[in-house]
Amino acid sequence: MVQNRLENDSLICTFKGRQDTITCSEWQPEYKELLLGFKGKVVFDIAEVDYISSLFLRICLETAKNLHVQSLRIQDPTPEVRKMFEIAGFDRIMEIDQSV
Repeated sequence: MVQNRLENDSLICTFKGRQDTITCSEWQPEYKELLLGFKGKVVFDIAEVDYISSLFLRICLETAKNLHVQSLRIQDPTPEVRKMFEIAGFDRIMEIDQSV
């Protein structure tokens, strides 16, 4: 499940539950349409995500490439999900924030 909202110049995408291949395939077409011509910052709020698939990682990478890496922020990953980003090396190429 994903909810998208525009806030100032940012697209905030709030994800919940498992972001496995099937789930990502369901919301990816709408998300791609939202990004057409979008020039602002994108925030993936994943505080309530307990699993990410390789497709979710690929979507993050494609978003970073299309918007310039500095325009994508991954927000509030659980320790387990953050580890997946680190294993993939994404923590070196995009902003991954942990709320305190």
